[in-house]
This record gives sequence, structure tokens and C-alpha cells, in this order.
Amino acid sequence: MGQLPLLNSKQVTKALKRLGFQKRRKSKGGHQTWCRVNREGKKRVCTVPLSKKVIPRPTLENILIQAGLSEEEFLAVVK
Repeated sequence: MGQLPLLNSKQVTKALKRLGFQKRRKSKGGHQTWCRVNREGKKRVCTVPLSKKVIPRPTLENILIQAGLSEEEFLAVVK
């Protein structure tokens, strides 16, 4: 993966929402769980830490892996 921008959790969750993810009701502590069913019918679940601070790039990369998203797909919806 290349260089991802520095984003906070609000920006990441907005982007996930634009990509069709929905917030799951059950979330623990300082994290939110997001879920969507992809084209192949496979359920993808990712966990986003809730913080007003910037999410570290390795954590953001792991969120994208969990979500099954490419960096390009994600960056296309980040504003």
C-alpha cells in the first residue's frame, strides 16, 4: 500500500458509510464495528477506533484489509 492520508475516525466512518457499510449495534468501548455484504455475498466486518485524534496509518491499512477495500476504492470516497 502507498501513503494513506492522515484521517480521524469520523472521516473514516463517513467514507465507510459512502461505500455501503452499516454500523452494527453491538460495539465495545472505544470502537465501532461496521459491516457490509459484498458482491459475492461475503460479509465484511471492520472495526474502527473512536478517537478525535488521527488514526495511525498501519491501523488504517488494517481497517481497509478487514473491509476488503483497495486503497484506491477508499481514497475515491474520502473528502
